[in-house]
Amino acid sequence: MNLFDTIFKKMFTDRDNMKYINGVAYGTMDNDKLFKAQFKTRDTYEKYEAIEVSILNKREGVIDRMLLTFDNLLSQNRLGQTAHIWKNNGKLAWYGNAPTQKELDSIGAMIEDYVSLFQEQTESQEYGMQQM
Repeated sequence: MNLFDTIFKKMFTDRDNMKYINGVAYGTMDNDKLFKAQFKTRDTYEKYEAIEVSILNKREGVIDRMLLTFDNLLSQNRLGQTAHIWKNNGKLAWYGNAPTQKELDSIGAMIEDYVSLFQEQTESQEYGMQQM
């Protein structure tokens, strides 16, 4: 298990249908859909500053994807720097202040909110929306 898997496990503590494979988190949804979350680089090689979340249909491929950037999600240190993960000499480690469990919970909740947009609604959920 690498650092990415460990972080994802901390984010998805309430989900029992997760698989963690080589730094990528997969979660089952309904019918033929699942979601995939993985850390992504942006401008610098092996500097991971974002999480990409994709909604996948098992038969048709990618339905949608979203990029959550750490500079929008994590607090900055006193020098104005946002934490990121750096791969140096084959080792992954946080550069800057590692996120707190509260910050990881918040990112996990954002991912869950995004995933929920693509799940089929039950009749009671549909009825509740009609009442609004």
